[in-house]
Amino acid sequence: MFKKIKLSVTNVYLVGRPENPVLIDTGYFGDARRLTRALHRAGVKKLALIVLTHGHADHAGCAQVIRERFGAQIAVGKADQQILRGGNNGHLTPTSLLAKLYKPLLNRTFPPYSADIEIEQEFDLRPYGVEGKILPWPGHTPGSVIVSLDNGQVFVGDIIRGGFLSLIFQGLPLKHYYSDDSARDVKNLAAILDRIKPQILYLGHGGPVSAQAARAFCTKQAV
Repeated sequence: MFKKIKLSVTNVYLVGRPENPVLIDTGYFGDARRLTRALHRAGVKKLALIVLTHGHADHAGCAQVIRERFGAQIAVGKADQQILRGGNNGHLTPTSLLAKLYKPLLNRTFPPYSADIEIEQEFDLRPYGVEGKILPWPGHTPGSVIVSLDNGQVFVGDIIRGGFLSLIFQGLPLKHYYSDDSARDVKNLAAILDRIKPQILYLGHGGPVSAQAARAFCTKQAV
């Protein structure tokens, strides 16, 4: 199965077996009710696994609630475990003046928790009913990961964003508003395109983005 669920600001995704899928990201803590309803509407009674592309509140905030309600373990990049245990975003490094001005509005917290699985190397998702794998890809955060499926779909979290405010021209790849290492994010994206050769990239905000558009973005950033 494949299903995109749009929450308050974040896209989350269901992949794998319809009756027991894998959930990629979970949204803010305040998104728990909306996400629970969406999962029920999709016929989900139990999740095979929850994968967090990184530990920021808008992606990981309600993972603990969803874990309790749908009986799934949580996987996160090892270096982002400390973000979950802190229950907040930690530091956010703006990549633009607009992001710097907007930053005070993003100080959302969530009840601290720990993930069950720490990703340090390639992690096979086949035991969870998904033909694909989790790959560590630090940049946006030290523990950022991507999910790469054998069918050419790649879920890249916040390596880039799609469109202006994720509302207009959503297929246009742009630099994310915040990143621990935005230059590395561009290099990471180029490496994903070269090594994995995805057909389409699914983002945490906006998107999806074609491989061709992502390549053009990387070329422009390198100039």
